[in-house]
Amino acid sequence: MPDKPIFDINDVVYLRESAVAGFIERYQISSIRYDNSSSQWVYAIDIKQRGPAHSTVLDRVDLTARSTLEFRQSELLTFCEAMEIAIIESEKRLERLRITYSQRCGGSTNI
Repeated sequence: MPDKPIFDINDVVYLRESAVAGFIERYQISSIRYDNSSSQWVYAIDIKQRGPAHSTVLDRVDLTARSTLEFRQSELLTFCEAMEIAIIESEKRLERLRITYSQRCGGSTNI
């Protein structure tokens, strides 16, 4: 029998991939299943409508359809885990920007 899933239905989770990019994206788990082929818990997240309920000129996508995304447990984080990763990754990017600014613009990186 597999270990109990870390998250429960209706828990709010955050995407690891987004945190690495410096963003905090909040989602709510709608269902959980165990995938025997990969021996992992898979969490479903319902994505609700975004944007207007009607299509706009030159826009064929009206974004009214609901869809469901699935994520493995390793792809999801708690709020604090996501914040830690986002801060670390953002600081790394900021340091690279400061170095590039200093090298190419000849200015101080204390901006």
